[in-house]
Amino acid sequence: MADDRSEVAEAWRRSTTKLSADLERTARDAREAAAELSDALRRSAAGVADTAAEHVRDGAATVRQEVKQRPLVWLAAAAGAGAVIGMLLANSRGR
Repeated sequence: MADDRSEVAEAWRRSTTKLSADLERTARDAREAAAELSDALRRSAAGVADTAAEHVRDGAATVRQEVKQRPLVWLAAAAGAGAVIGMLLANSRGR
C-alpha cells in the first residue's frame, strides 16, 4: 500500500513538472507572438501614416494648382464658406 502511494506521488510529481514546463513554454510562445504582432501593427500603422501623408500632400498640391488656375472661383467659394460658418455661429449664439 505504501508502494502504491509512492507511485501515485511520483506520477503526480511528474505530471505537475510536465504541466509547469508546458505552461512556461506556452507563456514564452504567447510573449513572442505578442511581440511579433506588436511589431507588425507598428509597421502597418507607419505604412498607413505614410500613405495618408502622401494623399494629403497630393491633395494640397491639387488645391494649390486649382487656386492658381481659378482664383476668383476659389475666392467666391471661400466667401461662401465663411458666410455659412458665420450664419451657423450666429444661430448657435442666438439660442
